[in-house]
Amino acid sequence: LKSTLVEANPVQCTGVRERKAWAKLTDEDQQKFLQAVIALKSHDGNNGVPSYDTFVKVHDVNTFDAHFIGQGPIDEYSQFLTWHRWFLYRFESALQSISGDCTIALPFWEYETNARNIEDSAVFGKDSFGTVDG
Repeated sequence: LKSTLVEANPVQCTGVRERKAWAKLTDEDQQKFLQAVIALKSHDGNNGVPSYDTFVKVHDVNTFDAHFIGQGPIDEYSQFLTWHRWFLYRFESALQSISGDCTIALPFWEYETNARNIEDSAVFGKDSFGTVDG
């Protein structure tokens, strides 16, 4: 798969990365994550850390290959999980590098908690990723 993401980041974090549900992060951890994303969005891609726009472009360029691979039903999505796992690992590494904080990990949305009313999810707050209405 085509990629312009570098394999080395200036901050080398070791150890296990603990990913938690967004709603279970402390307010401080939520803010650290959001500040790292904002920093990556304003980063120009120097110092070995890819820019946010580079991640967008890499995902765009690889959309077909990462989502629709293979000739038969068994092979059809064989690289979907593997490719996205690698891609999110690289994105998480960039967030850690840009922030200098190895404790930053990608949170996940525990969507089943609010499946009947997603508007109540902590993910869609004015202080997180915005409201459902914009």
